[in-house]
Order: sequence, then C-alpha cells, then structure tokens
Amino acid sequence: MKVVKIIILVLIVVVVLGLWTLKHAGSRVNTPTGVGETVTLGPSPLDFKSLDEIVGKGKPVIIDFGANWCGPCRSFHPKLEKMSEQYKDVAFIKYVDVDKRGDIADDYPINVIPSQIFLTGDGVAYNPSAFVSSIDFQRATTTQTKVPCIYHVGALSDEEMQMILRDMGALN
Repeated sequence: MKVVKIIILVLIVVVVLGLWTLKHAGSRVNTPTGVGETVTLGPSPLDFKSLDEIVGKGKPVIIDFGANWCGPCRSFHPKLEKMSEQYKDVAFIKYVDVDKRGDIADDYPINVIPSQIFLTGDGVAYNPSAFVSSIDFQRATTTQTKVPCIYHVGALSDEEMQMILRDMGALN
C-alpha cells in the first residue's frame, strides 16, 4: 500500500513538471554563454527574410538550422552569431529556426538539428575538397526543388567553420 502511494505521488510530480514545461516551452529561452552573460535566440545578424536575399549574391552561404528548444543549437548560436558578424564581408552565415521558418527548412533534408547547409557564392551546392575531409558532410537533394545540397549534422567548432570558409574561398 505504501509503495502505491509513493508511485502515485511520483506520477503527480511528473505530470505537474510536464505541464509546467509545456506551458513555458514557447517563452523566451536564455542560455549561459559565459560568466554573467546570456543569449536570447531572437533578432540578430543571423536573421534574413528569404533565400533570395543571400543566395547567388557572390558570397558563400552557410545556413544553420536549429530551434529554441534544442540545447546544442542554443550552445552553437553565440559562436554562429560571432562568426556571422566577423565574416559578414566575405560570407553569409545565417540561422533558421525550423519551428518558425518551415517555409525554408522544409526544402532541405534536415532531420537532426543543429544542421548546416553550404552554398557557393553563385548559389550551387558547395563541393568540399580534401582540405576539409575530416568534417563529415552529407549529400542529398532538396525536397521541393530537387537540387543537390551539401549539409553537416551537429554543431561545428570555430576551427571547422574557418576551414570550411577557407575551402569555400571566403578566407585566405
């Protein structure tokens, strides 16, 4: 009888925590980036309205797909934002929240987040060279337009991002 009461109490606590989590899932998400700092995924240099703004404009394009509820995405976001600002003259580094921008995300083979797609300055799929062979790239075609694309699953380190940008011709 005592075991049943404990199980019922545990179930009540789990249900209450689950309801609280659902209620607060859409609220502002902050994640620590350093001592005394937080980042809120929201308006930033990573934002853009449509692919037409960035694709085929002469600069390589890296688009990271993520979501506010994704821990690894929130951890990667500050690095991405910093690199977007740092390399804004030589590459477009952007972010797509898969929950808010399904119109963009649905065309790419994104099954796991964070994931990044890579396009050359003329808007075609990046073709990685042996220089970046240590990075695990995937090849696929877009869902709606059926164009080839190159993507990577998981967060990239600063060094890997720089290697990719160098390989894409954005850095010397």
